Amino acid sequence: MRNDLPASECQGTEHHASSHDMMQAQYTRFRVRTFATKTLLALCLVVSALVLQGAKPTEVPTESKFVTGKFLVAVPKMPDSRFYNTIILMVEHNKEGAFGLIINKPIGFAEFEVQSKDSAGGMLPSKKTLVFNGGPVERDKTFIVHSTDYENEGTVKVAAGVWMTANVEILHAIASGRGPKKLLHVIGYSGWAPGQLDTEMSRDDWYTSPITPEIVFGEKQEGKWEKAVEERYREL
Repeated sequence: MRNDLPASECQGTEHHASSHDMMQAQYTRFRVRTFATKTLLALCLVVSALVLQGAKPTEVPTESKFVTGKFLVAVPKMPDSRFYNTIILMVEHNKEGAFGLIINKPIGFAEFEVQSKDSAGGMLPSKKTLVFNGGPVERDKTFIVHSTDYENEGTVKVAAGVWMTANVEILHAIASGRGPKKLLHVIGYSGWAPGQLDTEMSRDDWYTSPITPEIVFGEKQEGKWEKAVEERYREL
């Protein structure tokens, strides 16, 4: 893990908020109409063009080493304590870098609201969701990790039974009761420079394990890390 970069630049395992910061206000209100309509493509460009500036050249991994569509699981002796027991849903990993979302660090609740009425003329009810800290990069960006019963043009099919959408349409759908049955509301993301994650993996900072919907959408947060580790041994 590098410590020689400005705080404003996200470099691998240096981008996790302290436990104190993660336990900020337990109830945050988000109004759908205020969300920016950023797509995953734009966010990946941010990762490569902004967040990942200044990284030293490293060996470009072969395609077989990429971990897109897998869990990245912190080892028990992870050097950075801010990664303790984290599970990261790897959305993208290639020679340009890596992009993922932490899925087991809840920080509070958010409420979706829409300024419209239902077919009977009444106001639509708000929708409260548990919010997870996906990483410190772009903390004003929202990602919805969800089941496969919802899809729009911005949906990314991460793994079997687990998709991700990062646009305003899904937020409206959730608020109006038309969203996916299972979801994780994630703010912020985690990113790595080209080859950087591979260097960390070569140091044995991470396990990888198959993504399972049971772990992603399980309501009980305690024990998720242990389950992800168990899945890793089943894969070996």
